[in-house]
Amino acid sequence: MKGSVTFRLFKYMQRLQDSVKIYRFTLKYNVNVLMKISRKMLHKNNLIKCVYLSVSVC
Repeated sequence: MKGSVTFRLFKYMQRLQDSVKIYRFTLKYNVNVLMKISRKMLHKNNLIKCVYLSVSVC
């Protein structure tokens, strides 16, 4: 994604992972994979400006 920045994505995904552990859920993917999936989703949908992602576990 040339020219795009995912602001604090690593910290956000770490917090998600920590929250999942607190609630005793399990994530299928690690933080790096979640970041890659998020970036890929942004790129495929041509979302390059002012995007707020709210990620949750169900």
